Amino acid sequence: MSAQTVTLLPWRPLFWEPVSGTGERIMVGVIYRHSAGWQTARILRDDVLVALYGKAAAGARTLIDSAMSVYLAAAQASDSLENLGVSMWGLHGGDLRATAAESAAELLRIAAMQYSSLANLDTLDELEESDQPTTEQAVSWFSTDLKEAALRSNPTIADNFGKRAVLVQGGSPVRFGYASHNLLAHFNVISPMRSGASMRDSHGRLFELQQGREFAGLSKAVLISGFTRDDDPMLGNKQRQRNQEMRQELASEAASVDVEFHPVLSASEGATRLLELDRA
Repeated sequence: MSAQTVTLLPWRPLFWEPVSGTGERIMVGVIYRHSAGWQTARILRDDVLVALYGKAAAGARTLIDSAMSVYLAAAQASDSLENLGVSMWGLHGGDLRATAAESAAELLRIAAMQYSSLANLDTLDELEESDQPTTEQAVSWFSTDLKEAALRSNPTIADNFGKRAVLVQGGSPVRFGYASHNLLAHFNVISPMRSGASMRDSHGRLFELQQGREFAGLSKAVLISGFTRDDDPMLGNKQRQRNQEMRQELASEAASVDVEFHPVLSASEGATRLLELDRA
């Protein structure tokens, strides 16, 4: 995808020594700066605390959260993480890092994968959707990259992108991703972080493709959707399951209205598929 701003976000892992004096530490959280300012996130799974402390797990959780609030107050006071590689309230600040991440959620996943096998990735799945690109932004980036990739292979089809077509007699024209003499296509992005918006967008595009193909008498209509890989380490279990469910659901819905559905993993793969379909 193109032209999304990626910034370096400063952060430190926060470690905890469950049994004092043993030197064995586990990462319990992260302190970091993002667009909303300094923040902390506890990502240690609750079941780990229960396994360690049983009924006293709630007290351990409160202690960890309180210690993280001390680190947060220190970062806010100094507007820096430079001097927080120290021990406070039973936690220990790890090395200062700076990571290129498009969102706070992505940063926390990177931190979890680097330092912790005990992180609750499903909790990270539920981070604010405001950290994620909007559906419109994602579709715009994907469509632009797909178009550029297709034109590198066949510059003569430039006029087919972004063409308008009517769905019903006397109706207002609708802009499609691509329209040629035998193919009508829409492009979109399916995000497990924005599953509701992604599916609503897809349902609307399937309807437009069905109506447009029938009105224009075209032989083919296709929805090319950019998906995240099921084995993407940034996905938690819930997101991975939802990713698979959305792909299956859209395939079934598209088939029911005689529209082809092609899930792809990149804009370049989408461009290749579009060119193959248009030539067929």
